[in-house]
Amino acid sequence: MTDLPPELSHYEAYLPQRRTPERVDALLDLAGGTLPVEDATSLLDHARTLALELADEARAAHTELRLALLQGGEAALGHARSAQARFERLNDTPLETQCALRQAELLTPLPVQALTASLVAATLAQEAGDDELRAQAQRRAGELYSRLGDDRAAISAYEQGLILTDDQKPQARDLPVLLALGSLHMRANQPDEAFRAYRMAGHLAHLEGTPEHADALGGLGVSHGFQGDHARALQFLDRAARLSSLLGDHRRHTRYLNLMASAHARRDEHAQATEVFGQSMSAAGTSGQPDILVITLLNVAEYLLNQGRHDEAATLLDQALTLSQRARLAGAERRAQRLLVTLALARGDAARALAHEQAWSALELEAQADRHGRQQQVHEATAQAELQLALRRERREVRASLAAALGEASARVDELHRQVEGWKGSSLYDLQSGARSRLYGTEQLTQNFKRSLRSKTHLSVAVVGIEVATASVGGAGQLLAETVLQTVRQLLEQSVRETDLVARFDEWKFMVIFPETPTSGARIALQRLIEAAAAHDWKAQGLDSPPTLFIGLAGRGFLQGAQLLLDVADEEHYRARRQGPNQLCTAE
Repeated sequence: MTDLPPELSHYEAYLPQRRTPERVDALLDLAGGTLPVEDATSLLDHARTLALELADEARAAHTELRLALLQGGEAALGHARSAQARFERLNDTPLETQCALRQAELLTPLPVQALTASLVAATLAQEAGDDELRAQAQRRAGELYSRLGDDRAAISAYEQGLILTDDQKPQARDLPVLLALGSLHMRANQPDEAFRAYRMAGHLAHLEGTPEHADALGGLGVSHGFQGDHARALQFLDRAARLSSLLGDHRRHTRYLNLMASAHARRDEHAQATEVFGQSMSAAGTSGQPDILVITLLNVAEYLLNQGRHDEAATLLDQALTLSQRARLAGAERRAQRLLVTLALARGDAARALAHEQAWSALELEAQADRHGRQQQVHEATAQAELQLALRRERREVRASLAAALGEASARVDELHRQVEGWKGSSLYDLQSGARSRLYGTEQLTQNFKRSLRSKTHLSVAVVGIEVATASVGGAGQLLAETVLQTVRQLLEQSVRETDLVARFDEWKFMVIFPETPTSGARIALQRLIEAAAAHDWKAQGLDSPPTLFIGLAGRGFLQGAQLLLDVADEEHYRARRQGPNQLCTAE
């Protein structure tokens, strides 16, 4: 019987017909071929359904990871999360890491959640000893830190991602990382580090003629300019601007023209600066992108302002302010207000300077609130990652404890089998009272004592003594004794748990073993016994008054040996006798 829909029935010829793990494997292999995405997705869905039906955790995890890589959106995210949980249970940390990385990729529009997934992936990759996966996670974390405005964390993550690559030598895939590092180092006022990053990027992008090549050239130009070598800076910036123009990239072209003009201005080459700024204004005007035009207007206005050409600067600043407000470019509007303050002060207009200062202050407060909010988002992502990893550690510890407990239980079963073999031909029960025999009880006490030492758990033992006022003579007395012993044994078994053991200890004594129980817990059960014995109708058994109980209780504590524990409980039983009827004494 097949389970593929009619439109996929032609694939059945490649699949085993029985619903077995082999069919799941065949579906996975088939979906990995050059099939239409819709068909591959449907085949993987059927593979997952069958794996779940077979309770095959490993195959279910692999199908979900494949679906997460093939699909997008919420469906892919759900599969990635489910697969990660399964691989965690399977102790397959490398594939668990891949699931976390896929989540980070799918969550890119949500930077906080994506950063959380990236940090988790980086830690998992480190645990797995997989430097390649860890480098991927660090690079993605760097992107997200940068988006959230944490430049220092972004630099650290990017640099770790580079160090972890093969042979610690940058590769072509590292080009975007190096460019990002260069920009981040420049913002952090670290020109030497920026220069090294841009130089490595330039070697990787040499003669490629790509936007990345233009950025590497431009970055080197900015680095040289920051170091005071404006002539050298102009060479690189000119090449970056020309390449950007050839690529039809208005944003890059305008940016590098602006930087060239500023470099000319710093060399007091004002004619050239004016000419290049003119080219920049022309390119920005034809770009059709308001942010490019506003930034160019601000750059030219600042230059004019520095040259004392206040009227021309005022015209451009008014245009830039209007455009930035209309396009909601908060950073550009803030810069425009700051320059208008400088302009007003230069003109001696204190009132106008104050008005622009107030406008700038309001915008700056908003920017600070935004930076604080993004900083909080970084803290939130870090805390969430730490929480997820802590919960994962707890789950792993619980699973390890359960595995150890199962192993111990298996050993106990084996030991019981050996004991049963050793006890063949001898009675496990005391025929007179119906309780377990003394031999069985002492053997169980020894086993429980050893287990208590290994697992560092509690162990309590009680000796329950019985005294009957009615004389026991001849056959009638023997029958009465058996009746009393059997009744007390029944009351004892009703008062303790099923996991506790009641065994005959002496003629008128029982021993009670309380595994994994402190003396405080055992006292509760033994007190129930005293109350039950007092409430029982003993006249029906031929007694004029209830038997008297004397109970001694001892916990393992620092006692060395099962027999010593039993002896201490017996001594407490005699102390209870000395204190009076129905007494319970516990060894301190």
